[in-house]
Amino acid sequence: MVTLRTYPNAAEAAVAKSLLDDRRIVCSLADEASHLYGGAPMAMPVRLLVAEDQVDEAHRILDEEGQSLPDEFDSISDSSKTSEIMNKELISELRELHQRQWWTTILLIALLVLTVYLISELPRREISPWTDVYRARR
Repeated sequence: MVTLRTYPNAAEAAVAKSLLDDRRIVCSLADEASHLYGGAPMAMPVRLLVAEDQVDEAHRILDEEGQSLPDEFDSISDSSKTSEIMNKELISELRELHQRQWWTTILLIALLVLTVYLISELPRREISPWTDVYRARR
């Protein structure tokens, strides 16, 4: 493996590596996390290593001007329209969820009030309808 290029940070090196990986160039990154051990992020650059027999092709790939995007790549305007539509859908779903939560809260409060009322009132009342009959018989 030969050092093809060096990069000041791991992100730029990863982009270059992904370009080469996409074209089936054998490559790897060295010293990606050296700043974790050495201190400063710029102190030791990240090296892009390439197989010796593929150096020329790797240089050509990385030096290409204006690399073309794939056909299935969405343009910015399409993605902004898509995100706007998704935002509207999310807002409407959040409103529905908020309304459901409000009704659920009202229902739970009513149920709590009814439960407290029944727990406090039922022991005071005579529970059985036959209580008067039992009293009369005594």
